[in-house]
Amino acid sequence: MDICFCVVTYNQPIQLKRLYKSLRATWGKLNEQNFIVINNHPNFKKPGRARVLHNNLRPPQSVGYLSRSWNQGILHSLGNMKAPKHEWVALIQSDVVFRPGWKERFERHVQENGDLFVAAGPGDQATFIHHYAFDRLGWWDERFSAIGYQEFDYFLRAAITLPTKAAIEGHHVNLVWRWPPSLDLIERQATDGSGHTSKLNPQLLAHLMRKWGEGFVNSACLSYEQAPRFAEILEERFGPVNMRTNGLFKEKLPLEYNWYPHFYKDDPSDRTNQYYDYTIIGGDLEIKVHGFN
Repeated sequence: MDICFCVVTYNQPIQLKRLYKSLRATWGKLNEQNFIVINNHPNFKKPGRARVLHNNLRPPQSVGYLSRSWNQGILHSLGNMKAPKHEWVALIQSDVVFRPGWKERFERHVQENGDLFVAAGPGDQATFIHHYAFDRLGWWDERFSAIGYQEFDYFLRAAITLPTKAAIEGHHVNLVWRWPPSLDLIERQATDGSGHTSKLNPQLLAHLMRKWGEGFVNSACLSYEQAPRFAEILEERFGPVNMRTNGLFKEKLPLEYNWYPHFYKDDPSDRTNQYYDYTIIGGDLEIKVHGFN
C-alpha cells in the first residue's frame, strides 16, 4: 500500500516528534517522498526525514485554516490527477499518534471492504483519501476559512458520494458512517498543547447552513443524546435515495468550489471548462469565489 503522509503542525515540535516516532514504529520507512510537513509557526524542529513546507505567509498569531492546509497537502502529495504520485494521501494533525498495529488493521479493512475514504477522529485528525475518492469528492471547501465545520462538510460529501466506500469515525454518534470500532487507528496526544485556540466562527456556521440548509445542519449538530444517526439525517435531507449503492449525483449536492485548475493540466479530463468567472455567495459573507459545478 502506497500512502503519502501529510502532517499540518502549528507550534507543536514535541507532538510532531511523537507522531513521527509512532509512524516510524508502525509504518516503517519515512522520507522526503512519503512524509510531508506543512509548518505554520516559527517554533519548529524537523522530526526526522521529511519534506518540510514552511507557510511563511501565515503570521504566527493567525488562526488556523485547515481546509486550505488540507488542500495544500493533497496538491503536494498527489501532484496531479493525470498521474498521481501516490495511491493514498493521509491528512494528519500533529497532535495525534498512531496506535500499534494500525497499519495491519487499516490494510485489512480496505482489502475486505474496498473503502476509498477513511476518517479517524475525532473530526479531521487523520483522513485517508484514495486518489479515486478525491476525484469524486474534489477539494475541501476553503470558504471554511478557520478551524471548524470544514470536516462536517467534507465528511458529509464523502458519505453521500461514496456511500459504500467511506468509513467515518466522526465526532459522536450523529457523524459516524460505517465505522467499525475495531479499526482503532489513532489517539490524540493529551499534553503539551500548542497554546493555539480558535473559536468556532459564526460566519462559517452561517455558510454551512446556507450550503446545506439551516434545519438540516441544526438536526446534525444536536447533542450526543438528542442526535439521530447520520443515515437518518441524510435521508431526511435528501429523501429516499439509494445512498448505499450509487449515492447521489454531484449536481444534486450544494455547489462545490475548486481553487486549483492547474491540478488537471495537460489531462484529457481537464476540468477548467467547468469554471465560472465569479459567484457571489451573498448574505453575511460577501466573498467572491471561483464556482465549480
